[in-house]
Amino acid sequence: MSGWLRKKSILIGEAHSLDHMGTLHALGIISEETKYLGGLRIAIDFKCSKRANEFLEDESRWKDWFKWLGRSDQHDVRYGRIPWLKILGVPLEFWDEDNFHLLQAGSVRL
Repeated sequence: MSGWLRKKSILIGEAHSLDHMGTLHALGIISEETKYLGGLRIAIDFKCSKRANEFLEDESRWKDWFKWLGRSDQHDVRYGRIPWLKILGVPLEFWDEDNFHLLQAGSVRL
């Protein structure tokens, strides 16, 4: 896979969240082949370096979905993991993304 990642037609990025990563194809943000790289990182194969560069340069197409995006031949790929936090006993009136962020604020990112 390391040869695959060195192609100039491959972009690597870090999604804002798992939800963002899971909806890239469904919402038509991208139609290209993707590979999960661990954590919130994903590789996108555009098959053509020109198309990859056009997508990369048009930040308005990807900034709402990715924290960062760059060519794979210019990035070291570090594999990550996503920890799962199971929260039990939260009353329904406190089910809110802000409250869940507060509960996980002390956890470490792997």
